[in-house]
Amino acid sequence: MKMSDDIRIFLFHRVSESKEKWAHATPISIFEKCVRYITNNFTVKTVEECLAKQGGQSHGNKPWACITFDDGFKDNIQYALPVLEKYKCPASFYIVTDCIDSGLPTWPHLVQNFFLNTNKFDLHIDGIDVKFSSKKERVMYGEMFLKKLLALPNTEAQMLFNATKQYFNDVKVTENVMMNWDDVRQLSAAGYNIGSHTASHPMLTQMETNEKVKYELAHSAERIKEVCGKFPEAIAYPLGVTNEKIMKLAVECGYTYGLTVDQRFYNPSSDNVMAVPRVDMFADSGWLKTYLRLTGHLRLIKNVLGR
Repeated sequence: MKMSDDIRIFLFHRVSESKEKWAHATPISIFEKCVRYITNNFTVKTVEECLAKQGGQSHGNKPWACITFDDGFKDNIQYALPVLEKYKCPASFYIVTDCIDSGLPTWPHLVQNFFLNTNKFDLHIDGIDVKFSSKKERVMYGEMFLKKLLALPNTEAQMLFNATKQYFNDVKVTENVMMNWDDVRQLSAAGYNIGSHTASHPMLTQMETNEKVKYELAHSAERIKEVCGKFPEAIAYPLGVTNEKIMKLAVECGYTYGLTVDQRFYNPSSDNVMAVPRVDMFADSGWLKTYLRLTGHLRLIKNVLGR
């Protein structure tokens, strides 16, 4: 299959002028450039529509592309939505339902926030005893610490997260940065697809039992159905990570499609519809790198360089 026949599925998270480093935001001007480029050069559909009709992309037409958002940040409706409406551009939003309930960001974002904004220069929890000589050292340790949490069994990771939250109690947790259910209802009523990003954003592959995985998948879907009137067709796996067991459980819970993050375009001839790759647009990039991701050239360059 030619690259032009691939479906380009792009992933965004935040869109705003925020400079918060715990959750980088794509500047509004760059997001608009992305949407303008995508709508000018592709036939834009939702992921769900593309995957349902993937055999219908005929030669000679513009290739298909999709825009997706993960997490459910408030700025999606404040700043991204007006741009999407300006260009009459479809999109799908994959929300963490517990975050919509609470108004708080996902726990990995909170960990980053703790290490960035605490005034403390040590951490003493559950066998961890470390001191930091500078903010830079503390932030670097925080990045390593988060990777460690993501690799642990989920119960152990959540215990360490809660202990860290309690220790860094001088950090004010940012509230109301996530959409609420009225916002989600508004997006759905306007014709945008609402999908699941699980209930609490765990690393699904690190969960100890199938029952816990199915709760994350099913509970979030039922909350979305309750508000939007429709069971979501797609699950966007947290951090884009899945495996055969998770995909099987997702199907058992009623999902038709599963979305990962793999920095390449989706090939309908060879890719599993329960492991659909998306290209993360990485909000901390400037326009040149963003453009190279849109065109697929960045991946080609990295392949040539062996990265």
